[in-house]
Amino acid sequence: MTLLAASIAPLVLGAYRVSWSGDAGATVRVFVNGSLAYGPVVVDEVEKSVELSLPDPAIVEVHENDADDTVPAAGIALERRPLLWWSSVPGAHRYRVSIDDVLVATVFHDPSSSPLKNSEGTE
Repeated sequence: MTLLAASIAPLVLGAYRVSWSGDAGATVRVFVNGSLAYGPVVVDEVEKSVELSLPDPAIVEVHENDADDTVPAAGIALERRPLLWWSSVPGAHRYRVSIDDVLVATVFHDPSSSPLKNSEGTE
């Protein structure tokens, strides 16, 4: 079954409306970060929406299947590595990255490096 016009719209802090068009009479399941968050519920309308509280970050999967189908989450890996980028400072030899006054990385100056690498040389 093909879902069309899928969208996620914020409502209030942490709450979102997930909307899509699908098949009338399909069994709907919504997974958030691999866990079942809604359903299984048979929805008779073509236009559907669900209000969910979503963590940050979140991977949302919407499945429409027959009622007797076994539907697991897709198991998409959740990735959240920040990319730090800033303009080069003339004469700099290294940069120190701190979060809440805690040194988390030392980055040696390399103007051709993209993205910036941490002190271990990994992204």
